[in-house]
Amino acid sequence: ISFNRPQFCPNTTWNPIGITFADNNAIGRKPYGMFVNINNTVYVPNRQNSIINVWLEGNSAPIIYSIINSGLYSIFVTSDEDFYFSYGGGGVNKVILNNATILSTVYFNGACWNIFIDTNNSLYCALSSQHQVIKRSLNSSDNNLSVVAGTGCPGFLPYMLYGPSGIFVDINFNLYVADSDNDRIQLFQPGNLNGTTVAGNGAPGTIELSYPVSVVLDADGYLFIVDCQNNRIVGSGPNGFLCIVGCSGGWGSGSDQLFYPYNMAFDSYGNIYVADTYNSRIQKFYVSGNFCNLSTTTNTMGNITTTLQINSLLTTTPSIGNVALTSNQLNSSEIGPNAVSLFITTNNAIYVVEPSYNSIQVLLADSGNLLGTISGGVCADIDPRSIKPTVGSDRNR
Repeated sequence: ISFNRPQFCPNTTWNPIGITFADNNAIGRKPYGMFVNINNTVYVPNRQNSIINVWLEGNSAPIIYSIINSGLYSIFVTSDEDFYFSYGGGGVNKVILNNATILSTVYFNGACWNIFIDTNNSLYCALSSQHQVIKRSLNSSDNNLSVVAGTGCPGFLPYMLYGPSGIFVDINFNLYVADSDNDRIQLFQPGNLNGTTVAGNGAPGTIELSYPVSVVLDADGYLFIVDCQNNRIVGSGPNGFLCIVGCSGGWGSGSDQLFYPYNMAFDSYGNIYVADTYNSRIQKFYVSGNFCNLSTTTNTMGNITTTLQINSLLTTTPSIGNVALTSNQLNSSEIGPNAVSLFITTNNAIYVVEPSYNSIQVLLADSGNLLGTISGGVCADIDPRSIKPTVGSDRNR
């Protein structure tokens, strides 16, 4: 797949204070579509200027692609980095990135509010005004369309939709639909036109939604929903649904607020990008506590072995022969909440990478004492992820 589905632990949290990744000077007014691929390249259509902005990871200035179509809505990027976009005229076009060629792919009888391409190379279109989701195979030269959800008439019955917006298809071809005007998320299994309500109105014990417009799944199949008219992002997990972003209770332009958001996406680290539509900006919310990925490093000097494991605590356990010495635990206040990589030198110094702080902590293995923090020269736009000091104590990221 070309998009990110990170794995999260039950206690994962995100910093509620977002940073503005892009404002209206770059993306224009009221952005709807957005995509973040597995290389953490960010794609955002500018609806007013008929361009698509593409930010490579670590770059503050976007690459700009001019598009002849106006009223850009949704965008989807494939694994080969070609991208498809829908526009107000009712079509979906393809841009071949290698030579910037624009191809007319398919025309729908209405604007696709959201598009998605599954692993079988089938294109899905949410026809909001027609209360349906349509599918077409991109492997075929014909233009045969099939209805995969909705009847064409608005309604609340399990086989009906009312103004659908966001769509998501998992690897088993289950279709999730943000059934916006019904305030619910519907699940349609392959070949079944009867949907099941998995969140919102009609799914007691989940969460109350108000005009949900986008839905994505993480690696474990938990739902993350853009709850538009509640101005928030909510997510599910083994403990149920929780508000993640915009939890203050109202709309606004503050760094912890949203105003009618319309889209969201994860990067490969689990950070959340939000199309904060009525604030005309893209907000980024950093994951601040996720310890699913365990990392263990063992360093041996003679008969002294030190083993470290990154989890909710970083534990250092020196041993001499078969006798274990006192274990030293370094908590998140010392190494940061989201340490992801470490290295131990032959002089028993520990280097810990903390991407949330854009820094590298240097500690003494046998005591856990902080020797120093490396932050100078670490670009604020780049998350450090790994480290290997060289001989002579030079430190390279």
